[in-house]
Amino acid sequence: MNKVQRSINLIAILAYVLLGVMLFVSITYSVLILIGLMLFTIVLAKNEEDNKAIIPVTGAVGLYFAYSAVKVVFTIFDRIISKIQSWRLEGLEEKIKDYSGEKLEKYIKQHAKLVERIEADTFGEVVEVIMFILAIGVIALCALSVISLLSGKDFRNSIVGKIVSPVVVGKDAAKVNSICPNCGKVIKGEFCANCGTKKQN
Repeated sequence: MNKVQRSINLIAILAYVLLGVMLFVSITYSVLILIGLMLFTIVLAKNEEDNKAIIPVTGAVGLYFAYSAVKVVFTIFDRIISKIQSWRLEGLEEKIKDYSGEKLEKYIKQHAKLVERIEADTFGEVVEVIMFILAIGVIALCALSVISLLSGKDFRNSIVGKIVSPVVVGKDAAKVNSICPNCGKVIKGEFCANCGTKKQN
């Protein structure tokens, strides 16, 4: 691993730590910092081996956007359900004004039940639990990624690496090539042509 690849490795570790912290503590401009780290690693990369070292940072950014996408989808569903409930509430309030007798009692009961449901916000609570579990899962992936980076193993063999590598380097390159842990060159066979180190599986 050369100096550039070591620097990119440290930036990747910082990106995963930042991502883990971001999920529980809102850091101002954290998304911009994460994207800035990725852009910085792209600028640092000078050759094909360095480009493959960008995979861990890309994984951190990908995890963040995947988490954010799920959060946005659930937020949209929550807003739609809230809007439908408020329309129903308005409709019942109009009916309460217009009717009397048995129908009025019926609409008052429906109104009370709907107000109870809105106050309970069951769907909102379910969304919070799902997002909490998802955040724990992302933090676990961040921890596994940091362990993989600190141990010096080929990141492409980690869970996040297996997802991101084909996207960043292409499916064929991800399967065939790996980076030599000793000198940082691409290994195209079983042994590194530069220093003779055996390819890690």
